[in-house]
Amino acid sequence: MSAKTYRWVDEDGKIHYSQSIPPSASQGGHSEINAKQGVVVKQVASQTERKKNLTKKEDKAEKKVKEAALRDELLVHMFSSEEDLKQHFQDRIKMIGTNIRLLQSNKKRMKSDINDLQNKLMKTENESVKQSLISHIRETKHNLLEHTKAIETNQQEQTETRVNMDRSLIKFRRKKAEGTVSELGSLIGSNSDKVFNSRTQECHCPCQTQSK
Repeated sequence: MSAKTYRWVDEDGKIHYSQSIPPSASQGGHSEINAKQGVVVKQVASQTERKKNLTKKEDKAEKKVKEAALRDELLVHMFSSEEDLKQHFQDRIKMIGTNIRLLQSNKKRMKSDINDLQNKLMKTENESVKQSLISHIRETKHNLLEHTKAIETNQQEQTETRVNMDRSLIKFRRKKAEGTVSELGSLIGSNSDKVFNSRTQECHCPCQTQSK
């Protein structure tokens, strides 16, 4: 087994290559090199860099906690009662359900179209017509697959919306019980519609739904 080679930089900024890292440079970053291939196989950050990365992770975690708390407060600003909150989510669930039924209807029609096209393909002897039918079948099958994916996406979103409704109700009740809302939440309250309604107009539906 070949000895390890390390690349490290001293306090004066001078680059060194050695078989070990001296104690004086142990706090600094270094690279472990495969001497035979001449490539870096491991990069070790300096203690300062590790501290910076740790601080970034801690800041990110703290930011998530604050954002979650703010979203909870926005619930109180947006909805005057539990019924209002439920209605918001139920409207979304209903809209997704309508979209699912439309996709399922289109999917059923496309399956019928594919059967008709395949029957025509079996009966015709005209090569040009055959190629046209094959093309139509291929395109319709592609649309059918896209509809299947869209239905699954909508069904998943519908489930997630129900879960979010239950969670939001729990948070809403807790914030109401606390009886206080922070000034920060009040300032953002005027823009809270954008937070909760940004997904309302989304439609997980394939762009092309017509089969030929």
